Amino acid sequence: MDIRKEESGKQMGKIETLSDYIGRCDDNMIDDEEKYNFIEEVRSVYGEEIKGFETGLSAYCVSAVNTSDYIDFDEDICKVKAKLINYKDNLQMAQKERAEALKPQQTSIQIMNHMENNQIVDIGILTGNMLTAAEQLLNVGLTEEECHKIKEILSELKKETDKKETKQAKKILYELVKFLTDKGVDVLIALIPYLGSMAKKIIS
Repeated sequence: MDIRKEESGKQMGKIETLSDYIGRCDDNMIDDEEKYNFIEEVRSVYGEEIKGFETGLSAYCVSAVNTSDYIDFDEDICKVKAKLINYKDNLQMAQKERAEALKPQQTSIQIMNHMENNQIVDIGILTGNMLTAAEQLLNVGLTEEECHKIKEILSELKKETDKKETKQAKKILYELVKFLTDKGVDVLIALIPYLGSMAKKIIS
């Protein structure tokens, strides 16, 4: 089984459980004992995961526990709900960030797949076409300086490829892929066809 899918499934299960507890916070609980038992149940599940879970809850206030001070269970449950919602939001944000981090890896797979179906053409044509495509992204996904940087890398790539310096050409192509990845997924995806063709030309 794909580890990423397995982790995603676990994460979704965790979020669903959180949503269930958040919903239960609105249940009409009969008495203080039921309310306290619910808070204790949530604490047993999330007390270690949610930093400062007991903070602000009168049920865990030392003075309230050791004296006859009033414990406001309804207010505590409202606070528990807020803590759970915040924790859920943090989990979903982390999940989104992990998904974004995986996009470059998925893009690399697309590049390799594209290489399999590309015809080999002159490296000069490839670099020229890619530069034209990059310039079309000017002020959309790339700055003028970034386009100039791409032009420099492509020039070096063509030079090394013409000299049959495959090892050096591969290093330059890797540098180009890394540079484009840093510019964002949209830019990299737009230039995938050219990267795939150049890679195939270099290793041919």
